[in-house]
Amino acid sequence: MGDRYEFVHKLGQGGFATVWLCRDHQRNRWCALKIVVSSHSSEDSGELLVEKLLRENGVNSAAAAHHIMLPDEHFWVTGPNGRHLALVLPLLGPSLWKWLEFNEHKFEVKKKLCRQMIEAIALLQSQGLCHGDFRTDNILMKIRNLDHLIKEEILWVLGGEPIVDGIRTRSGEDPGPRAPNYAVVPANWPIEDKDKIILEDIFIADFGEAFVPGQCKDFLGIPRAFAAPEVIFMSEPGLPSDIWSLGVAIMGVLGTQPFCNDIIATVKALEKYLGPLPLQYRTDFKYQQNKCLLEEYKYEKSRWQD
Repeated sequence: MGDRYEFVHKLGQGGFATVWLCRDHQRNRWCALKIVVSSHSSEDSGELLVEKLLRENGVNSAAAAHHIMLPDEHFWVTGPNGRHLALVLPLLGPSLWKWLEFNEHKFEVKKKLCRQMIEAIALLQSQGLCHGDFRTDNILMKIRNLDHLIKEEILWVLGGEPIVDGIRTRSGEDPGPRAPNYAVVPANWPIEDKDKIILEDIFIADFGEAFVPGQCKDFLGIPRAFAAPEVIFMSEPGLPSDIWSLGVAIMGVLGTQPFCNDIIATVKALEKYLGPLPLQYRTDFKYQQNKCLLEEYKYEKSRWQD
C-alpha cells in the first residue's frame, strides 16, 4: 500500500473480504482497511452502490446519524490473485453479536440498539436499497476515538502483538505466489473493557451484498438463520427481505434465535410459526433437503472409511 497505510493487526474476515487495522499516516489516524477478494471486486460492488445512491439522492451526510457506515474513500489494488477493491473505513469495535455475549443483562441498552437498527434499515428502505446480508455479525459497536494512541498502545488494547502461523500444504511444497506466506489470527476487543473504549451505539456495516430491488445477484451470502423465505427458496428478494432479517436480528438481540442454518430445522420452525410452506417453496425445499442428506451421507461414508 506504499507509505500511506501501515498494517498493524487483523480485525476480522468474512467470506469475501479481510479487514485490517491500519495507521493512515497521511491523515494521522487509525482506520480499518477492507480488502475484497477479486471475484467480488467490481465497479458495481454493493459497497460502492450504497455510497453512490445515497450521495446521488443527497442523503449520504445523514448516513452516520442513521447508524450506516460508509467508506471514507476507496481505491484498487492489483496482486497475484487479481484486482481488489480496498475500502477505507472508520475504526469500529466488535460485532454486536460478540458484544451481546458479555452484556446480556443490559436490557435497556439492547432496546436502544434495536431502535438504531430500525433507523438504519428505514433509511435504506426510503432510498430503495436492500442490505442483503443484515445480521448481528454485520452490526459493529462504535468506539471512542483512539487516534492519539501509538502502535504499541493500540496493540495492548487488542491483546498484544498479532499471532501468526505459517502456511503449510498437504504435499509439503511451497504454497507459491497465490497463497500468503503466513496467516494472522484476528484481534480481540477487550472483554471487560475497563477503559470504556466500546460505546453503546452501533453502525451497520458490510454492504457487499447490497442491491436495488429487481437487480439482485443470483445468490445472497446471508445465512439461513437470518434469511427471508424468498431468499432461502431462491425466489426474488427485495425490500421485505431486509425487514425479515431485521426482525430476526431484533429477536436475537432480545434473547431469542428463532431459526438456524440447517434447512430442515429452519423449515420446521417456519411451519411452526407461520403454517405449511407454499407449494412453490416446498418443491425447492425438497430439493435442498435431498441435497443436504446426500452431503451428510457422503461425509459419514468418508468418515467411516477413514
